[in-house]
Amino acid sequence: MASLHRMCVCVLVTVSLSSPAWAQRTAPQAAPPDDWGHGTTVSASAGAATDGSHTAATAGGAVGWELTPRVMVEGSATWLDRREGSHGFNAALKLRAGLTRTGVSPFVEGGIGLYRVTHTASAVMPEFYRRRMLGQGPSQMQQSFTDPVFHAGAGLNVFVSRHLSVQPAAELLLVTRDAHAYRLSAFSLRFAYHFEDHPVTR
Repeated sequence: MASLHRMCVCVLVTVSLSSPAWAQRTAPQAAPPDDWGHGTTVSASAGAATDGSHTAATAGGAVGWELTPRVMVEGSATWLDRREGSHGFNAALKLRAGLTRTGVSPFVEGGIGLYRVTHTASAVMPEFYRRRMLGQGPSQMQQSFTDPVFHAGAGLNVFVSRHLSVQPAAELLLVTRDAHAYRLSAFSLRFAYHFEDHPVTR
């Protein structure tokens, strides 16, 4: 009888010790908070650009691919209302890096693209373009130029919801041709929609 009692006590002790370990093995595991890896964005922007002597409105859009939580590639297109008799269009491919992963995240970006501008002969234009129109006959009343452009910028990515962020940003555009350069400073407010779910704060 005593041996049966001791056996029952041993069984109860074994079961009580093994139950927590079994529960840990079988309990469902919560998803890690940093399980997000990549995503897709679309954005629209409005702002202004200046070359130091003239300021004009800008409007554009972009599609982005978030390769990691902090790094993304973006293709953008921007229309620039340069001045009376002139207008420009810029298409660029940029790489953006966020400095932190929080609801308010500073970022830096850089890229390369093409800048196309159309001037009429009567328009007041920068020397960068005026020297290239010299010697044109009367039939050349309007002329377009397409040149490489380099982008460098910085801004803030502010998540206002899990899918929507607002991005105030400043950029320097350096248009180049034949060892000459034309500089534009652009300031914009971007509204980006993130198709994948993002935490508002982290």
